[in-house]
Order: sequence, then structure tokens, then C-alpha cells
Amino acid sequence: MSVLPRMADSIVAQAVSQLLEEQPDMEVTVEVQPRRYLERWVASRKFDIGLGALPAYHSAVQTEQIYSVPVVAVLHPEHKLASRSSLRVKELSQERLIMMPPNTLLGQQMVDILDSAGVIPNSTILASEALLCCRFVAQGLGVSITDAMLSKTFAPSVKIVPIRPQIYGFWFALPTWGQAHERNPEIHRNS
Repeated sequence: MSVLPRMADSIVAQAVSQLLEEQPDMEVTVEVQPRRYLERWVASRKFDIGLGALPAYHSAVQTEQIYSVPVVAVLHPEHKLASRSSLRVKELSQERLIMMPPNTLLGQQMVDILDSAGVIPNSTILASEALLCCRFVAQGLGVSITDAMLSKTFAPSVKIVPIRPQIYGFWFALPTWGQAHERNPEIHRNS
């Protein structure tokens, strides 16, 4: 299984535990990979399953949405907006934004969210990993926008405030060769 870094802490241990309950003799390998490698590795059969954001575009990989995760603002607990029950993106327009670079999927999503609200960032810090964005928020360096799954890893050192109504999905990627997978036919049997 190949997974995004931000999914590793939140759901993978629970998923592997459940899988081994159902199939105790199964051999499991989990690799944490950035999205730019995940799709390619699943397509090349290095992994049976990939967990990542948005659908894959490689012809040898099929995707299935398994759930959607709400977009949230990540704030330092003492930030003036931290006590709010929800925020509009426009309310972050005067804040220092900690973002992923625009050449990454999450960075593109952050830019799209800001653009759709007409927000031009006041000032930014770019960090190459979403985990680092949350660490910078915990240090009081600014605010970030990410998915609720990642930000929970940092509670209580950050405050998570939902942004309404934006959401995006996480997807489950399976290689598409043949009816049964060569390493583990059980992977495709119930898909």
C-alpha cells in the first residue's frame, strides 16, 4: 500500500489493523509517498493499493472515491479567529498564509480555494509538505488551509475551524490489469 504522508497518521494504521483481522496471514507493506510518486508506483505494480487525493490520471489505474474530507482553516490556538465555529475564506485575506507550493496538488487546491473567494494572499510562507504547514501554524507563524484529517494530527497545538462549504475527496487507487491481481487476488475480488 502506498499512501500520502498526511494520510499515514490518520487512517492507515486502523485500515491495516482491520485488514489483518480479516486476513491474518496477509503480508502488508506500507510506503509513505508524495502524490507525484503514488500514482506511478501503483500503475507500475510496485503497490497493490494507493490512497491519495483526487482521481489518478494514469490509464493503468482506476480510482474510487472512498470519502470526502472537509477543508479547514488551521490556526494557532491563540489566534483571534480560533474561537469561531466556521470561517469564510475571505476572512483569511489579511492573514499570513502558510501554503504548499502551487506545483503540488494541495498547493493548487489552496490557490483554487483562495481564487474562488477572491482572496489574494497578504503574505505567504511556502512549505513543501502539508505537515510542515501545520507545524508552522503551531509555532504561530501564520494560518493555513488543509483537510481536517491532517490537521487533527496536530491538536491541541493548533485550532481547526471548518471552512464552508468547500470539500474535496480522497480516492482509493487500484491497478486495472486483469481480473485478479498477480500478487494478491483478494484485492480485486471485492472491488
